Amino acid sequence: MPFQYPPDAAISVKLTVLAGGFILEMLWYSFVTVLMSSPPAQAVYRTSGAWIDRFVGTLLIGFGIKLLSERL
Repeated sequence: MPFQYPPDAAISVKLTVLAGGFILEMLWYSFVTVLMSSPPAQAVYRTSGAWIDRFVGTLLIGFGIKLLSERL
């Protein structure tokens, strides 16, 4: 069930939730950027990058097939 505001929620509550979500997203993507730009992570990707790309590509193809099969 998605989050829904109470009908009488003040605009300040809505803006606080929006700002909180924005800040959390910025923190998360900053953390991932710093982590993935570290030398150990770069070394792992350099040696295993082709296999990681194949694995992720296979997952995406699987998700696409699942979406197509649900529409038919």
